[in-house]
Amino acid sequence: MVGFDHCRHFTSRNRNFRKILPGQREQQRNEAALVKALKKKQIAGAALDVYENEPQISRELLDRRNVVLSPHIASATRETRDKMADYGGKNCIAALKGGRPPHLVNTKILG
Repeated sequence: MVGFDHCRHFTSRNRNFRKILPGQREQQRNEAALVKALKKKQIAGAALDVYENEPQISRELLDRRNVVLSPHIASATRETRDKMADYGGKNCIAALKGGRPPHLVNTKILG
């Protein structure tokens, strides 16, 4: 993985640098269009952690030297994972007792 200092210099030296801000995980990325723009040098590089056809990753992205790929790890902190486990446990206990899980995501299933 490329270090932060290298990335900072990369972005400041390249006029064609563009940021594509990640949207929600459900949004699809058009990887074919991204590869085309990279090949035409319309953009200098890309760093991705969400992929159009997960878990498969486009061979064209894997083979490019100007693309950095990583797993989606936005929640990978101890605090976040501890809170996720806490929420999951509270949801299970409530459901097993016949109650409504306090952190229910899909509210349509219980009406």
